[in-house]
Amino acid sequence: MKKRSEEELQRIIALCEEIEKKGADPFAVNVAHELEKLRKLLPLWRRFRELRLDAEALYRITRVIKRQEELVKFRSTNLYFDPEFMEFRLLSKSPRELADAYLRSWRPLISCQQVNLETLRQGYMYWNSLRRISRDFTAGGKMEEMSLDKLKELRILGGDLEKRLNELLEELRDKSRGEWIEYWRFIDRGGFEERVRRAFYLSHLISMGYTDMKVDPITEEIKIRYVSERLRGMGRSIPIVIGGEDSE
Repeated sequence: MKKRSEEELQRIIALCEEIEKKGADPFAVNVAHELEKLRKLLPLWRRFRELRLDAEALYRITRVIKRQEELVKFRSTNLYFDPEFMEFRLLSKSPRELADAYLRSWRPLISCQQVNLETLRQGYMYWNSLRRISRDFTAGGKMEEMSLDKLKELRILGGDLEKRLNELLEELRDKSRGEWIEYWRFIDRGGFEERVRRAFYLSHLISMGYTDMKVDPITEEIKIRYVSERLRGMGRSIPIVIGGEDSE
């Protein structure tokens, strides 16, 4: 009998804890019924452990009562609408009444602006300033592009191109071993002509998907790595920019 009474205390404690932890409806607990049980069981307790369980059960019930009080206060404000009541109200309205209620409460987040003289003036000033920037930029000089004759002169085109590409790919595989390495360190071999050749071949390998490349958007650092399988659908057109004093 006494053991069963202790289990009843533990059941009350567990029930109240679950309501509090899960945020469930506190009115699911019949507070009056549980308090009546505690009142009847109190004369049975003799040991400290039993009295401690009884006190904890009473404390948990008071926590549930507090949550019930908070819920009643919230529901008594204008901020709360009972879901079932709202569903009943919506179903009882006609489509026209619902549309009217929507239009009365609608607050659009965007607006339509007409083009006027002021906006035209601002647009003209904007595009006119862009043209000035473009003229100032191109007046300083134009980046020269290498012709086919120049590429042949540097021994980039012509001969066994496939062999040279394979040789560079093998070199990248040995140095990269699947890890990212710096682009500029890899192509920096010999003089200017050799750097141009290596950059051209590497650009070709990247465009074909045999080599992976990434660019840090902040530091603009370029890194490359060897890939064991060709990157299908990842081919890119890579411009070659070679600088240095010996590039004149």
